[in-house]
Amino acid sequence: MPYIPPSSLPKSHVEDGLRCALRSVFFTLRTPSLLGYVLLALVINGLLLGALVWWGWSYNGEFVQWLQSVGAGKGFWAGVAQMIANFWSLISIGLLVVVMLFVVPPLFPILLNLNPITAILAMKMFEVTFEKAAGIKLPQEKSFLTSLLLSLWTELLKILQFAFWACLLLALNLIPAVGSVLSGLLMLILGLQFAGWSYITPYYEGLGYGFLSQRRAMRQQRFALWGLGALSFVPVLNVLAILTGPVGGALLAAELHPAIHSIADDM
Repeated sequence: MPYIPPSSLPKSHVEDGLRCALRSVFFTLRTPSLLGYVLLALVINGLLLGALVWWGWSYNGEFVQWLQSVGAGKGFWAGVAQMIANFWSLISIGLLVVVMLFVVPPLFPILLNLNPITAILAMKMFEVTFEKAAGIKLPQEKSFLTSLLLSLWTELLKILQFAFWACLLLALNLIPAVGSVLSGLLMLILGLQFAGWSYITPYYEGLGYGFLSQRRAMRQQRFALWGLGALSFVPVLNVLAILTGPVGGALLAAELHPAIHSIADDM
């Protein structure tokens, strides 16, 4: 297949991505060959993510204890430390909720692709689903090992870009009144976009897209990717949606492939 500029990709809609995200859960349950990959990914990344959350929360406790020890003294700064400790104790649970709702869902699929073992699992899930849904093998411009290495590099750049934008959006909370609302809304959109992008990454790589080309493709098809990542932010459903995300991405790619193949034939 000739190289297709990202700007030539067919635009799609939120409902396209959301439909594929919903289908992915039932598709996985009806496909025994996918269940093994899902369970392995759940165990590996569940342990990894759980360890990261535990590590961060333990340091949070140490920070509060240090503030309280400083606040136990006398004087102006002791009072300030005690006030900060009390305030931090109140908001730390809220911050944990924000992290679990808005940071973990987009980070989990990125971690899935960034971890070499689960990256292979995600790629296999994608290939199995695409071949079954589209009736053809997933397009591949490079060897499996080269594709895997490029995928790891892309995910590393992706997580750095996500962290950059997340820090900027969290800073909006400093704006009185509207800052928190605006930050929450934009963080949700950012999370939807990065989650959906991670789920469809193997197809973009199969089209020969590097990181910059994938960014342009993501902007071209961002609405479908928002729908694809939407279930990752729905409590209870997000446990299934995060794990079956690559399946949803493959289903969306299978729907888009005939139109993309037609574009390639016309070039």
